[in-house]
Amino acid sequence: SNHFVFTPLLPSTAVGTLEFRAIQECVRTLPSVSNFYQAKAISIDFEEKTILCRDIWDHTDAKPSTFTVPYDSLVLSMGVKTNTFSTPNVSSREGKEVFFLKHLHHARSIRNRTLEMFEIAALPSTSDREKR
Repeated sequence: SNHFVFTPLLPSTAVGTLEFRAIQECVRTLPSVSNFYQAKAISIDFEEKTILCRDIWDHTDAKPSTFTVPYDSLVLSMGVKTNTFSTPNVSSREGKEVFFLKHLHHARSIRNRTLEMFEIAALPSTSDREKR
């Protein structure tokens, strides 16, 4: 993504204590960032100090473009995927009964689902058992 998220505050955005925009910062607005490309690194040539990149955008009728980016210093930082420990149905139920909390869209999903449940509980047709 093209923004940094202060992840320790994600729970606060999910419950409404903070607005989502309060914990994110666009990469392009940072004064120390002169160039930013939202792309995937394909290979690194450590001797030539270049990175071969591919854009990440969906091109329906064209191949993704590739380009080379030179660098002076290189910092590698790996991303992660949530480990579900092979628990059955966890991945397929994400966003319904299962919510992860690593990205801003996860916090939005939790907040929206919570509000949805309050609205359903407020309906006259919702039984006391369902409200609990």
